Amino acid sequence: AAGYRDFFMHVDQNQYGYKVNHVLFPATMQGVGAEQSIIAALNEIEKHKGIFDMVVIIRGGGSVADLDCYDNYELAARVARFPLPVITGIGHEKDESIVDMVAHTKCKTPTDAAGFLISGMRAFEEKIIDAFREIKTKTEKVLTMHGHHLQIIQQKMAALPARLDQIRSNLVIVKNELMANVKHFLQAETHRVEKIENSVK
Repeated sequence: AAGYRDFFMHVDQNQYGYKVNHVLFPATMQGVGAEQSIIAALNEIEKHKGIFDMVVIIRGGGSVADLDCYDNYELAARVARFPLPVITGIGHEKDESIVDMVAHTKCKTPTDAAGFLISGMRAFEEKIIDAFREIKTKTEKVLTMHGHHLQIIQQKMAALPARLDQIRSNLVIVKNELMANVKHFLQAETHRVEKIENSVK
């Protein structure tokens, strides 16, 4: 009971404000029938495995005899093959059982198991924060780059009317020069034709 209280105090009062939804599946944690009681609880959890992320088996410290049930083959096999990750926080720091060895993660105590969960959530949140920062940085970089391109296009667009006016002026000059050249050419040819006509006469 002390290990249970410590676990949920650390989970529910974590410094980051994470909300953990937990459901207690009671089981006898020592003595005669403890192995089958824990297996029965695991069987019940498996019926609802779609709504859970993991199973945590916790028990406070006790004598070596009190922890014998966690060396049971059937219980260890059930934990090893369980479809959800099983986290253990059984006994004291020095204790290690077969169930600890085959679990997804072994924690030293119930309090350490709570710390493992919270640190995992924190690591996940930090990845999300880092990803958000990277997305923000890359987005700002892309926006800045395209902003420069838009400024260049805007400057070119602003200069376009003046450029068009210059082209129009150049076309008028070319037109006038062309007309003057054609007029001069026609006059010269007319004069040449008249000269030939006089010579023929």
